[in-house]
Amino acid sequence: MLPCKLLKKLCGLPDQLLVEGGEDGILYYQKSHLDAEKRQAARIKISQALQELASFVTQLGFEAREENSDQMIMAQMGASWADLVDSQSSRLKGYGDLDRQAAAVIDPAVNRLARLAAELGEFFTYISSGGLLCR
Repeated sequence: MLPCKLLKKLCGLPDQLLVEGGEDGILYYQKSHLDAEKRQAARIKISQALQELASFVTQLGFEAREENSDQMIMAQMGASWADLVDSQSSRLKGYGDLDRQAAAVIDPAVNRLARLAAELGEFFTYISSGGLLCR
């Protein structure tokens, strides 16, 4: 049922991004530049697609299946760790020379962030396997 799952995710993404004020973030933010009327028209289209998907799934007799969000978080933290490790100054040399002072700032921060991503992944692995927190 992968195509249906993909359609559901693709419909959910624009709906999230159509929030009027946008989505705030630490490093970047997302904001729709559609006016209220166009945003509403987009939401109607998304709703129609989701209704069509629901009708098709019902016709086939499928029921909703639970996805473990803990596993998705663990996977995302693993991917974030890998991305961060690839951001170390030694890996950035392929883009040109990097100032030593920049490397002295970047590497410790990237290493801390990579460690945090790994710790979060381990944390979710531990608690999702029934481990108890002792802190």
